[in-house]
Amino acid sequence: MVLQAFCLMKGLARVRHVVLLLVCIGAVAFSHHPVVAVAAEGESEVTANGDPEVFATIATDTGWEGWTCDELTPDLCSSDELDVSTGELVVRGGIRLRYWRYTSRHQRNTSKNTNSTSSNSNASQPLPVIVLHGGPGWPHDYLLPLRQQACRGREVIFYDQAGCGQSSSLSPEKNMSSVTHFPWLIDPSYYATEELPALISHLGLDRYHLLGHSWGTILAQLFALDTEKGEIRNGLASMILSGPLSDAKLYVQAQWDPEEGNLGGLPPFLQDRIRFLQTKHAYESNSNQTLSDEYAALDNVLTSFFTCRTAPAPDCLTRASNNANRQIYVGMQGPSEFSLSGTLGTLNTTGRLGELGKQLPVLLTSGKF
Repeated sequence: MVLQAFCLMKGLARVRHVVLLLVCIGAVAFSHHPVVAVAAEGESEVTANGDPEVFATIATDTGWEGWTCDELTPDLCSSDELDVSTGELVVRGGIRLRYWRYTSRHQRNTSKNTNSTSSNSNASQPLPVIVLHGGPGWPHDYLLPLRQQACRGREVIFYDQAGCGQSSSLSPEKNMSSVTHFPWLIDPSYYATEELPALISHLGLDRYHLLGHSWGTILAQLFALDTEKGEIRNGLASMILSGPLSDAKLYVQAQWDPEEGNLGGLPPFLQDRIRFLQTKHAYESNSNQTLSDEYAALDNVLTSFFTCRTAPAPDCLTRASNNANRQIYVGMQGPSEFSLSGTLGTLNTTGRLGELGKQLPVLLTSGKF
């Protein structure tokens, strides 16, 4: 069943796929957000390497600066009912991996009271969920609506993968060449078999769920398939994959399906222009300026069709865009938004999905657009 579901990839959004989970999985898997401010709010921000012009913060003469994700998502509890703690661990290359843990204050107080009478009080609490962000190279901010799941007593753990967001100790100048200095940052296996296991070990988690979005679904698959069997891998209780893909070539082909594909459903003229611009490599920085401008215009417009249909984009998405690592994104996804190349261009885990076994529940979700 899992294998069949992964093969049915028609209709998924483009790889850039930052379909804000407000739309994508809110009603299906977990609820959403507003509550406390981002834990590391007082810290300096990492210089952006993403595409801030696509999701630029809106400012007008009236002082309106755009919507917040808090405004767009329902409250499951008030802002003073959640606690957040933040920490970091050092991973390969000396990069400091930053993480955030959201918990219910009520649940914590209840646990304290119960602990005084029973050593097994935590057995009935929901298992924590680790959220794997997409991109690649986009930090966790756009997924923060999921922290509202902590209102129900489940710990929700976010982290920025190495090289993006607040998981980088690099200066802006060095960050621009991070792939040159740290080539493993475009190797999918590094994130699955080294970085994520290191985080789980550091957090001391015996049992946990994984929730991956877009690239994060690939990361979850590779973790489950390739991580050496042991305490860390055996602690995986289930996976939720939002906007998943397991076959890069099939994924790209599906986008052009005339009935269900995103690109295949566009007017014929637009499809022809996209194909033409692809053949001319208009997405390259050294391409013809006129064609490059046309490509950028198409990309910006289609972003509001398939990437985030809330326009202008809310704050948690613009913040993720402004702190993305463009080098990692292009190195893994490729320079074009209408194809999939880079180190993910040959991805195909479909034939191995049976190795996950019947004992690992997997929930697949996908946004309509």
